[in-house]
Amino acid sequence: MSSQESVPPLLLPRALYWQMVQHARAENPREACGLIAGQGGRPVRIFPARNIDRQPVVRYQMHPQDIIAFDRELEAHGWQWLGIYHSHSFSEAYPSPTDIANAVSALSPGLLYLILSLQAENEEQRLATVRLGGQPVITLAQRQLIPPVLRAFTINDGTVQEVPVVLVDE
Repeated sequence: MSSQESVPPLLLPRALYWQMVQHARAENPREACGLIAGQGGRPVRIFPARNIDRQPVVRYQMHPQDIIAFDRELEAHGWQWLGIYHSHSFSEAYPSPTDIANAVSALSPGLLYLILSLQAENEEQRLATVRLGGQPVITLAQRQLIPPVLRAFTINDGTVQEVPVVLVDE
């Protein structure tokens, strides 16, 4: 497929998106990671995994037991391995050089990589100073919850191609 051709979107149930967000926020600032089961090319369930990497704030490595359990669930339900998701706590929702180098496209061509960025949420610390008579009295930290950005990609032989994500109600 050339870069001129449009890529069909990933139709992601909104409930699965919010499960990923909840997982990422619970693990923050560590990278959350997990696997996505699909049926007929559509996501049906996510499987949060434990990040056992030695540097979990900037990388992820899934616990082998979580991958084995995922594989058993796929087999039991007749699902396919649709993708991998992970979070970036302090960077955009785009594959890092490490993500690209570790992609397993040779084992599963077309595998989707979903990246959920908490960058804006983590950086959205605004300071407001309360003044009385022109003198600062107290400084308050205000936090606005910004929905995390989710993007999807295929990574084949080091080539990254974005796949549009459309959240759907089911």
